[in-house]
Amino acid sequence: MHKLIVTILIALFVTPVFAAEPSKTEEQKTLYAVGMVVARQLSVFNLSPAEFEIVKQGLTDAVTGKTPEVQLSAYTDKIQELARE
Repeated sequence: MHKLIVTILIALFVTPVFAAEPSKTEEQKTLYAVGMVVARQLSVFNLSPAEFEIVKQGLTDAVTGKTPEVQLSAYTDKIQELARE
């Protein structure tokens, strides 16, 4: 009986999240497309999920103005080398 109640409660709280997804605005669709362009450019690196998480951190830091963890100019050659692998 306890499992049934838990299952029903989960269904009640989870279902509205999926059912109430708002339609996307043109701006949201455009921003999504920006993400697709960035992904296309990143595809040459063939990133693993763990590597992609590190890339996302770099993007977040750059966009939010956080102090970089590395000197970008020191990694230009390494980035090109990674793209060729």
